Amino acid sequence: MTVIETESGFVVVDGDKVLAGPFPTSAEAWRAADRLDGSPISPAEKRADWISNKILSSGPMPIAPKKKTKRERKQAKAAANAPRWVRDIAAAKFDPHGNRNGNVPVQQGKVPLNRIREMWAA
Repeated sequence: MTVIETESGFVVVDGDKVLAGPFPTSAEAWRAADRLDGSPISPAEKRADWISNKILSSGPMPIAPKKKTKRERKQAKAAANAPRWVRDIAAAKFDPHGNRNGNVPVQQGKVPLNRIREMWAA
C-alpha cells in the first residue's frame, strides 16, 4: 500500500486498486493509509483530529470589533465625564460646514441681522 500523486490530488493505492482519496495533501493521504492498515492512533493525533474537526465545523470566525487606540479610549472617557455645560457649548459651537472663525457666511452686499441690531443699539 502506498500513496501516489494524481491530477486530482493524492490517493492511497494497493497495486492498481485505489483504496482512498483523492486528498489535498500527502499527509492526509498517509494518515488514511495508516487507518486502512489498522495502525493505532496516538492520543495526540486523536486530540488534533478532534480539535480540527471542531474548529472546521463551527463555521467562519465571527468578526470582532476593531480595537480602539489608547488615545481614542481616553477621549471617549473624558467626553463622557465632561460637565453638562461643556457638552452644551461643544454642541452649540459645532459647525458642520467648517466655519472656524465664527462668522456666518454673508451674501454679497447684505449685512447680517445681528450687525444691524448692533448698529441701531449704538
